[in-house]
Amino acid sequence: MMLYKLLAGMNRDQFENAVISLTTIGPVGEKIQGLGIPVRALQMRPSLASLGTIGRLRRWLRQDAPDLLQTWMYHADLVGSLAAGRIPVIWNVRASALSPQDSKHHTRIVQRIAGRFSRHLAQRIIFNSHLAQRLHSQLGYDVGRSVVIPNGFDLDQFQPNPAARQAIRQTLGISDTQPVIGYVARFHPHKDHHNFIQAATQIHQHLPDVQFVLCGKDITPHNPTLMGWIREGGIESVTHLLGIRTDIPDLTASFDMGVVASLSEAFPNVIGEAMACEVPCVVTDVGDSARIVGELGRVVPPQSPTALAEACLEWLQHPPSAEFKHRLRQHILEHYSLSAIIQQYEALYRAVAQKKQGGDSPSRSYPNG
Repeated sequence: MMLYKLLAGMNRDQFENAVISLTTIGPVGEKIQGLGIPVRALQMRPSLASLGTIGRLRRWLRQDAPDLLQTWMYHADLVGSLAAGRIPVIWNVRASALSPQDSKHHTRIVQRIAGRFSRHLAQRIIFNSHLAQRLHSQLGYDVGRSVVIPNGFDLDQFQPNPAARQAIRQTLGISDTQPVIGYVARFHPHKDHHNFIQAATQIHQHLPDVQFVLCGKDITPHNPTLMGWIREGGIESVTHLLGIRTDIPDLTASFDMGVVASLSEAFPNVIGEAMACEVPCVVTDVGDSARIVGELGRVVPPQSPTALAEACLEWLQHPPSAEFKHRLRQHILEHYSLSAIIQQYEALYRAVAQKKQGGDSPSRSYPNG
């Protein structure tokens, strides 16, 4: 989705884009096509690429002769570099680290191969978080040619919305006076929903009226593990499990507080999205979470539900002022607005393309997913 937002906002007078997917076009590819940007698919199987895949990509690149190739994540970084020939390649690394418990073996192999040869294959490397940059330096990635460009947020989409707040609460049966704590995250070990539910249980014991709204993949009453934790904490009546939602901006605007309870992250978008809606955040000290909230959030250790609960209770019992909430949005506007992030990408593309061209002509870039 960050690729989609980047392509949607780039200056069409200065850049001509086309996208090559390693696998299928998929839903995001269709959204990109809706921007009028061509998308092709290599139909590569979800494993290490074959020589045929690399050869087909090389032929496409030779025919189109782009000024630069922007690859997107590990497989594309390696495959794109092997097919690029003399085309300058900019890698995009969008993960903090890979562990055997939650990543595929071949993906970890690709990650390490790419790191070993990064100084020979990539002209520049983009990381979306400072943590990712630091961890990949330990894997051999040449951080000397790297830059951190964080994710950007569309402040026209994420903003305070009293009408949406009222509508969401009416749908869920929550009154306007009941505090709502929201956690937007798929059900995954790294997101540590157990930590959140344990903290919610402690909050409920002090403030029984607080409502907990969760959404994301597998965040439903049909998840036996999640429901077991909720029943154990005795918070079924105040917990709302909404599954996958397509109205995240409206949902976020209905929160009084946003929480990230993760034990591992790179750059969690939900923090910036909440702050753009003037929703204060309590986050665990993982990835770039503390950097995103700055001095305007509460940061607690991961896997510490008591600390998480106490930080939430502090704000619930002493709600932030309207002026403080306005500062939350201003912080995102100044540091993480989508337009500013797109300008950083454009500046890097322009510098790499002009270095190759030795001129100032418009550039053609090929994001490769």
